[in-house]
Amino acid sequence: MARASLEKLPMEVLQSITNILDASHRRSVASFSLVNRRCRLAATCALFRTLSIRIENLESLAAAIEQWTATLQPSDSFRHVRTLKVRGDVYADWESHSRDQAPDKEVAVTPPFKYEDAWLPLVRFMEVLPSLKDMHFQCHGSLPSALLPVLSYKHRSCRLHLSNFSLDSLRVRLPKGCTSLIEPSAHDLAIVSLPNLRTIATDTVWDNIAPTDYTPNALAEMLAHYCPWVEDIDIISRRSESEPSAFDYVHFPGLKHAQEAKGKVNLSSLSVGGGWSELNSWDTHANLPALHTLRLKNADAGLLGYETSYGNYSSLKVLELGNCQGGGLDYLGNVVNIIPEFLESLVPLEEIAITGEIRKETLDAVMVHHGASLRRLALPAASLSVSQLSELNAKIPGLEHLHITLRRTGGDADEVALYDTLATFPHLQSLVVELDCSIDITGDLGDTNSFSYDDGFMRQTLVNRAIDATLAASIFRRMASGSAPLRSVELKVKNVADFNMLSDGASNAQEIGNAITHFTRKWMCGWDVRDDRQGKVAAEECDESKRGRLLDEEKNEVRRLGAAEGAFRQLWPETSGDWRDDWKSFPLQE
Repeated sequence: MARASLEKLPMEVLQSITNILDASHRRSVASFSLVNRRCRLAATCALFRTLSIRIENLESLAAAIEQWTATLQPSDSFRHVRTLKVRGDVYADWESHSRDQAPDKEVAVTPPFKYEDAWLPLVRFMEVLPSLKDMHFQCHGSLPSALLPVLSYKHRSCRLHLSNFSLDSLRVRLPKGCTSLIEPSAHDLAIVSLPNLRTIATDTVWDNIAPTDYTPNALAEMLAHYCPWVEDIDIISRRSESEPSAFDYVHFPGLKHAQEAKGKVNLSSLSVGGGWSELNSWDTHANLPALHTLRLKNADAGLLGYETSYGNYSSLKVLELGNCQGGGLDYLGNVVNIIPEFLESLVPLEEIAITGEIRKETLDAVMVHHGASLRRLALPAASLSVSQLSELNAKIPGLEHLHITLRRTGGDADEVALYDTLATFPHLQSLVVELDCSIDITGDLGDTNSFSYDDGFMRQTLVNRAIDATLAASIFRRMASGSAPLRSVELKVKNVADFNMLSDGASNAQEIGNAITHFTRKWMCGWDVRDDRQGKVAAEECDESKRGRLLDEEKNEVRRLGAAEGAFRQLWPETSGDWRDDWKSFPLQE
């Protein structure tokens, strides 16, 4: 459409165009705003709906605020800001936050009064944002005292979301055998009593360097006493990787409260490690029957067995099980045997995600017990066949979003049949497909005489992993060729061969492995949004994939193919000075 045509459109139409772009292709909003003044006016609301302030240190905060003020002031766009995100690694002192730093790393210590004063520019900026609905504070440690008044009064209805959350009075060094209750400080109580506090996410590392952070242990109890209206909790607690065996943990003795509990916490979403003590604490202090989303990151057999028999999740809609382990009570057996029983004990769910081994019994429990209600399913470790995909289609008729693994076999008829089967799902809107590019290897990998990097193996390896934008677009088009209203497909290339583990005596195994990782990419595919490319497919490598690949290549100095050179040149003759520019994908079999 010509610029002149856009000039004639009513403002309501231009705003509708902006909203469509904002929902489907966010980066295009800025481009649309540059077409002319009317487009800029229509796009202003979407452009400034969410502001993100990234600060490297406290001195940079004032500069960032100045920059945003200068941007918003000319068009009086302060009123458009709905969400404010503040993120960065800023610390009030070394003692409180050294757990996040290397022991030998020097950190500039900021005196407390200067630390609080440094946040005043942010306070003044928030005071001129009349329509603020959500505030995301993603800095380490406690919320600064300077922000409490503006959140309590000026923006009392603004939802507060705290990440990297920690309470100062719960970072303490306790002597062995300590049973004295910990008394929260007035500042910490002021934070957990904020009427607009909605989300808390912790990421705590336990080690011998810093005081132990008992925030995750105390959180359920504190919220029940002071803030039962919190909706979302995400707890990550992990031990330091540096010296786990030397860590001497003193158990949490409990809290000393100044008031009685206000009632059970009415959570909407709970994400915990999945240990017995963690979930038991929330079972005591939260109303789990009202829970909509449950994420168990490291559930063991004992926990799942207990929840199967005694858990009450009558309102649950979303379940995520990640890194499930077979620990816990011996008589309950391995955790993968408990998962089907746990799934069958729950009410029919709308979303299920399971990381790790997927057995037939688990897949059957998902399809039979939850199939009628399920809308989203993520089984990234499940490599499904055509018959299994057909069964999913039949038993989960309303499926809209799916995350699975498919076996890549060089684009042959078997691989194409997988894509064609996905095209028959009647309501599928988005897909995440992890392409398993591994090659079946015959012979004993530990026997240097039984396996070698012959050209046949290398050719298969290279063909399987050679997925460029052209092939990614072809795969998307194949999946979208049927009745499925498919909008987007994310393709991940995985199981790139680790040649360092193959003991064939090749002196340049490291070199081969580094070269092969060049093909590890993630593609986002969908219908092109441009009106002059209707019916065309857009396939782009994800930014994070591109950055990670370039960093790996720089670190590993990928210049030579080593023993893969012969097979590579049989597939792609030399056309440039760099082999990385010579390859292209092979088309799917018709």
